[in-house]
Amino acid sequence: MTTRAFPVPAAIKGFRGRALAVLALALLAQPGTAAGQGVPRYVEARATGAVVVTLTVPVGSLSGSNVSSGTASLLAEALVAEANRRLAGRTARVEASVGRVSTRFQLVSSPTGWDAAWELASAAIFSSPPAARFEEVRSRAVAAAAFSDGSPVEEFEAELTALLTGRAARQARAGDPASVSFADVDALHRSGYRSSRALTVVTGPGWALPSAGLEAPGRAEASGTVDSAAVAEMGANTGIAAVGAPWATGRRSDLRRNVTASWIGLAYPVQSDVPRTELEFAADLVRAELMPDPPRPSTYGVDVAIAEVPDGTVVLVRAAFHPDRAARWIDDALATVRELRGSPPDGTLFLLARRAFRARSLLADANGSDAGLRISGDLLREGRVRRLGSEISAVTPESLARAFDGLGEPRVLVFGPSLGGW
Repeated sequence: MTTRAFPVPAAIKGFRGRALAVLALALLAQPGTAAGQGVPRYVEARATGAVVVTLTVPVGSLSGSNVSSGTASLLAEALVAEANRRLAGRTARVEASVGRVSTRFQLVSSPTGWDAAWELASAAIFSSPPAARFEEVRSRAVAAAAFSDGSPVEEFEAELTALLTGRAARQARAGDPASVSFADVDALHRSGYRSSRALTVVTGPGWALPSAGLEAPGRAEASGTVDSAAVAEMGANTGIAAVGAPWATGRRSDLRRNVTASWIGLAYPVQSDVPRTELEFAADLVRAELMPDPPRPSTYGVDVAIAEVPDGTVVLVRAAFHPDRAARWIDDALATVRELRGSPPDGTLFLLARRAFRARSLLADANGSDAGLRISGDLLREGRVRRLGSEISAVTPESLARAFDGLGEPRVLVFGPSLGGW
């Protein structure tokens, strides 16, 4: 892969004392569109068959104390609908994912004409959605809510978000889409969708990228509209660059419900100085222990992920089990993480685990969409893009042990019937 960047003034520092390398990462104004003027852009050439553009804005489901979490989702869906309407007839498509602290849009396009497609899409994203488009997506959301409203999964997710953020569960719920007005989404768009506070990452075949400015380094200096410090500010606003850990003490919440399964959430707060590569390796080891192949009997599903919350980062485990199995699994899961924290693998076991983790990571990173999300997170966290292969190979048993030491006491949510059965 090939990356082209531009010099960074040493005086500008990012969070955690690192030079804000985002300044060096092709900070280009969007070509040809006023809507995208001033958006910092990082471009990386890769051996892929498509161009993927990833745009991150600091607006998520928890944005604003008085905003229903459903507002951010309806806004993103309306913007995607309008962008794809403008892209009709082109070999390009936009999707969006709304997280707790940010929203990420991705354009996947054929290499030919991707820049024109992105010009159309970004103009739609940075403009308030047409009222007609909002009404379309709200109507679909209202119809979908008729089936999901009051479901155990919806309540569990709301309670889990409340446990992670300290908000009341009612604030964490998506709410009734019918109660969200066009004025609500328009106000959220005006306050959060500012091009100077967004970050764009472009990945794709090198021959298709010169139009993004790869061959014109002078454009980085000429793009005076770029507010490079906004990337650092964005990291702070979303919490992705927060200092410390999201919480200092763990707690457990048991919610008894007359349902046929037990849902479990375990969240470990992460100290902000834990290197991301070591953290991902640690989470991978937790995943391997808690998600054996084939799965254990009475297991409905287990997922381990690194998640961002307003005050930092957590290692989040979600699981669903038959009620008879749930109590034993909670004890086993907590004991497994304690054991890994106290005695992570070393010697041959460490080398084998690192090799497997490296292979899985590089395979996932070969996907342009996954790479765009990963690169965006790298830039917002620490102002640089990791080179996964070499960084994973540099992980040692000692650095992995320090990563496990950076996991704090968990918050635990148990949702379902009385443990051990009815």
